[in-house]
Amino acid sequence: VAEVLSKLLIIFVVGISVREPCAEQLGPTPSDQVRKIPLQTRGMGAKTTLFQSLPSSETGLDFMPQFPQEAPFRLLTDQAAGCGICIGDFDLDGNPDVYLTHYDRGNRLYRNMGDWRFVDVTDQAGVGGKGRWCAGAVFTDIDNDGDLDLFVCAFNAPNLLYINEGQGRFRERARDHGLDFSGASVMMTFADYDLDGDMDGYLVTHRLNTGRMAKLPKSSKEAFQRGLIQVNPQRQASIGPRYRELFETMSKGPGRVELFIAGQRDYLYRNDGSGRFTVVNDPAGITGNHIGLAATWWDYNEDGFPDLYVSNDYRGPDQLWHNNGNGTFRDVANTALPYLPWSSMGADLGDIDNDGHTDFFAADMRGSTAARRKTSLDDMRKDKWFLEFARPRQSRRNMLYRNTGTGRLMEIAHLTGLAATDWTWTPKFGDYDNDGRIDLFIANGMTRDFMNLDASTTGPSAR
Repeated sequence: VAEVLSKLLIIFVVGISVREPCAEQLGPTPSDQVRKIPLQTRGMGAKTTLFQSLPSSETGLDFMPQFPQEAPFRLLTDQAAGCGICIGDFDLDGNPDVYLTHYDRGNRLYRNMGDWRFVDVTDQAGVGGKGRWCAGAVFTDIDNDGDLDLFVCAFNAPNLLYINEGQGRFRERARDHGLDFSGASVMMTFADYDLDGDMDGYLVTHRLNTGRMAKLPKSSKEAFQRGLIQVNPQRQASIGPRYRELFETMSKGPGRVELFIAGQRDYLYRNDGSGRFTVVNDPAGITGNHIGLAATWWDYNEDGFPDLYVSNDYRGPDQLWHNNGNGTFRDVANTALPYLPWSSMGADLGDIDNDGHTDFFAADMRGSTAARRKTSLDDMRKDKWFLEFARPRQSRRNMLYRNTGTGRLMEIAHLTGLAATDWTWTPKFGDYDNDGRIDLFIANGMTRDFMNLDASTTGPSAR
């Protein structure tokens, strides 16, 4: 024991006898001449603002989105998205330019001249929209020539693809590239999902109103008479071929199904390398006829292959398409995500906790006050079945998915105060105050409160 204690004492004494010199004892070194000036966080006081609104008279951005006073009723009921916006440096001068779409007044391309000044170059560029009702737009390099081309979604008309020819000019060539789909297009999102070096695309679609065919039947008898529902020898119900982009069914238990409105199918386009696109839904495993509003590429499991989150409105569930790495996908929303939004409007991704994993926000419509939530409650007489039988589970609120790095996501919207943000459309993550942490900007609002049960069921306005 004495021998062991003596060794411990020696170790202890040696340990306290070796001391690092303090900074004052060290001589000057070249590194002492380097100055550290930390970035200052912008102030958040009562008289401090992070942004300044610039009038159009100064910027030249005089675009004014406005729904026409007179329009076909189908556009009021089924036009999912109105105006769109995309930003990109189409002329390679180092300044981001702005492209905006409109319902019926033509689209606008504004060239950035620097110093927050923009010039309308729509006519010179030839990207006015050809008189179509346009929605989402996106800049991307379709033909891999180093400059940005422009894809524009049109409603119930062929989509537009403007190929950048340089010198500020574009040529419309959607048909040549296989991208001239005509239907309820909402937006296109591009990514190289098969990692072959060129951009592929996913087209989100909504619903087309086709008159009487699109009306829900009043009884099961009517549904069978119209051929809307078919039953096979195994007594399994399905939608008739003519109605598959208008209605969906959901099981309510053995021998019972519920019918509800659906949308057109979305389209997955594969680029063959020459800029020619082919629809590959069937071989890729992409299914569903939901009423889509947005789609976001997101490598949720961090395997290097872009996966895809699709935001669907109404009762159609959001989908998380897992990229299998061999050109096929499978929907893993039911296993990877604990809950889904009910009426998903838009989404964005960002690392909210700086842990190196990309998190995800999906927007829905939930009032930020008790009064707002009460007046926008769903009709439980009609929707009870949906809450009981829907799979995956859907809830009328925003969802914030924290990426655990395991392939499964934690839903933490309530914990972060982001579950209820009113009538939320497009969310955008960004470090808006330069403090090193991701912030969230949300576009909100509507022209008429259709969700207000008091306003929609009483009084003359209910007619």
